[in-house]
Amino acid sequence: MPDTARHHPREAPPGTPDSPGTGTGTDADADRIGAGLLLVLGLLSAMAPLALDLYLPAFPAMTEDLSAGSTAIQATLTAFLVGLTAGHLVFGPLSDRFGRRRPLIAGAVLCVVAGAVAALAPTAGVLVVARLVQGLGGAAGMVIGRAVVSDLARGRAAARAFSLMMIVGGVAPVVAPVLGGLLLGPLGWRGLLGIVLALSVAMLAAVLLVVPESRPAAARAVERDRSATGGPSATATGAARSGLGSRAFLAYALTFGFAFAVMMA
Repeated sequence: MPDTARHHPREAPPGTPDSPGTGTGTDADADRIGAGLLLVLGLLSAMAPLALDLYLPAFPAMTEDLSAGSTAIQATLTAFLVGLTAGHLVFGPLSDRFGRRRPLIAGAVLCVVAGAVAALAPTAGVLVVARLVQGLGGAAGMVIGRAVVSDLARGRAAARAFSLMMIVGGVAPVVAPVLGGLLLGPLGWRGLLGIVLALSVAMLAAVLLVVPESRPAAARAVERDRSATGGPSATATGAARSGLGSRAFLAYALTFGFAFAVMMA
């Protein structure tokens, strides 16, 4: 009897559109998100909040060292947020089209390069540009990390993974400024940005070593065929159109947005 006949009736053979590896798994797939992968996905979700908040206590020192006004230094924070927002819009569609690993690696490389430039920035202008690119790359870990969970698990298994990532992402912006305040004296503001750079390097290494390609070429080909024939598609355009037309989605998105705004304020 062929191998495919021995699969559970509710599951499809690996590599088909309905297989766990393409985003329609069941609770039985919990073992597919092991502790190591969950740890890396948690790091990906925490990277941007840590990079955003770790250096906040250093603003006065940066103003003095770079001979810049407070507005220019605050612009480094705004630039990071703008890059983070744009990165979600860029890396989400890219990961649907080209798979998860390549865009994730590209985002991690951007973080490393921009992190090095930021730590060595001679002027506030260079720092603003570096932080913009750093935010863009950091978004890859946030959006694609969640996509990997969606690819590999469903139901309770996915809920557990998402909960862990949300906890890490929620704790990071609270801990980061406190940690930055403690380390500012011995390390200085460039040292704090050096820590962000080191975390970016660790993120890149972890992605290369641990994160699998959870959206194989076969699944991407099926979506392209559906899109080409006018059928239902999970591409970025189709998903955006469906989401913006859904009152339930808009309600959840606005609720989460306002809650996040309260935390940021």
